[in-house]
Amino acid sequence: MESIGNDRWFVVFNPLAGSSRASHLWKEIEETLKGNGVDYEPFLIEENVYAADFVSEAVRKGYRRFVAVGGDGTLNQVLCGIMSAGPVEGRITLAVIPVGSGNDWIKLYGIPKDHREAAALVAGGRKIPQDVGRAYFPSSGKTFYMMNVGGVGLDAYVCECVNRMKSEGKRGKRIYVEGLVRAFFSYRSRNAKVSCDGVKTYEGKLLSVSVGNGRYTGGGMLQTPHAVPDDGLFDVSIIRHIPFVKLLTKIKKLFNGSLPDDPYVISRRCRSVTVEASPVSLVEMDGEVFGTTGVTFEIVPLAIDVIVPQES
Repeated sequence: MESIGNDRWFVVFNPLAGSSRASHLWKEIEETLKGNGVDYEPFLIEENVYAADFVSEAVRKGYRRFVAVGGDGTLNQVLCGIMSAGPVEGRITLAVIPVGSGNDWIKLYGIPKDHREAAALVAGGRKIPQDVGRAYFPSSGKTFYMMNVGGVGLDAYVCECVNRMKSEGKRGKRIYVEGLVRAFFSYRSRNAKVSCDGVKTYEGKLLSVSVGNGRYTGGGMLQTPHAVPDDGLFDVSIIRHIPFVKLLTKIKKLFNGSLPDDPYVISRRCRSVTVEASPVSLVEMDGEVFGTTGVTFEIVPLAIDVIVPQES
């Protein structure tokens, strides 16, 4: 694997990540980066600022190495900025220092949860390529990107519930379970059509769709447990409408990796997924709600390099 060079990094720090826990860790992160010889330009995300625009500008200025210091939402903002910058010369590398609430993407590679160990990894890790998911919303004409998993229906509604609790100052893994329970009791299935690689895969009452480039969501749920982030394919779990009483008995399958084996679930592997719903349904990527259906997800093969542990 290619070793990490001494080029300048653009470090995007979200002090509000982890219900503002991140703000207390920045000094230690800076000390660790400097102690490991990492040359960097810091960028502080201010409240109500979308960092993607500033990341795109950094790419156009010539930065090719980025660090996201925050949670999965911060990582997504950095990714969207990189991918929205347009064609550039050379590969772009992305590292993560996880200080958020869920930190789901890092589980895929065994990236340390400890902020100091993860900061040291920026200099001491290895670089590997990863696919990126792209989502197009025809009603708005907008395009966004994801590192990990996207979802429609119940999946996205859970994210909305969780993000609402985060804005209220709640934190910890319990908010994901609480968000799931809230959503189970209030969400209603939609009439929907799901197509994979242009072929109609399901049409009828739909509870949820998960589109996985990665495996973990919601603080550890496994909706696409067999996804491989560099194979050029999404793993897709389409969950048909489930009667409420039966739904409650299936919660454990979200956490133990057996969801694709459930008779209410349709599993596919494909390069693109289109979802239409009536009434429209929320769409999330990497835990952030970006819009409503219709939406088309497409895989962008090996679009970015990521920093992972040497033994990963």
